[in-house]
Amino acid sequence: MQKDPSYFDLLEACSEPGCPVCRISLKLARRYVDSILYEYVNDPGVRDEIRRSRGYCNEHAGWMLDVRGAGLGIAIFQRDIVQTVLELTEVLPDGRNARQSGQELLKRLQPALLHID
Repeated sequence: MQKDPSYFDLLEACSEPGCPVCRISLKLARRYVDSILYEYVNDPGVRDEIRRSRGYCNEHAGWMLDVRGAGLGIAIFQRDIVQTVLELTEVLPDGRNARQSGQELLKRLQPALLHID
């Protein structure tokens, strides 16, 4: 019977101190950040999903800074996100009071769920 590659990842993680599941999760998340910056930065569908989600949280966005040579990829994603937020915060339709305008603005800025395959 052939073993799944994740089996070997688990064995390796178990040989080190700490929680093996946390270690594997962190490794996969870091691999995801690397692949986003190098393999998917020019994929229109991925960039659209990231724009719709309003980008990454502070922690995971910070991880991008640890990826060597990823400055251009980071700049591309950040420009997309900033441009999207600027477009969403343009003048609201006339006839609304400040409270209604604020509620509409918050609704517009709400992130969508990521659907990256």
